Amino acid sequence: MATDIPAQQTPFALAYLGDARYALWCRERVLQLNLGSGPTHERVTQLVRCQAQARLLRHLLPLLTPAEQQVCRRGINMKPLSPPKHASIRDYRQATGFECLVGYWHLSDRWDRFETLMAEDSLQEELRVATRPSRKAAPQAPKPLAPATPSR
Repeated sequence: MATDIPAQQTPFALAYLGDARYALWCRERVLQLNLGSGPTHERVTQLVRCQAQARLLRHLLPLLTPAEQQVCRRGINMKPLSPPKHASIRDYRQATGFECLVGYWHLSDRWDRFETLMAEDSLQEELRVATRPSRKAAPQAPKPLAPATPSR
């Protein structure tokens, strides 16, 4: 990376890394449910959609430090590279802010902060809502997401 100080990375770099790190985190959690390939892919897809990330960010905002809020704001203010096809500009920008935060925590070696915040009750509920099986899937009670475990 061009700089070793995570807060000085470009919003693009933070969001790019944050997107990858969050997708990996989602896959690790959903795989622990042993659902099979189709339902696993569907649940991960629901979690990584920009609408779900925007909702998570709205729950996170009151819990963020001023430095984290600044990183998030830089992501939200970043001009989209292309217009979103299946989401509002607002959700897309908030999702970019969320991804910047995830990238910031990853590069800062503060993944424990991410895990702690994601364990909050309001975020756990949002994750459950985001991963409900679709109507076309066979009816079954949704399994809760596996508990967050430190990864790295």
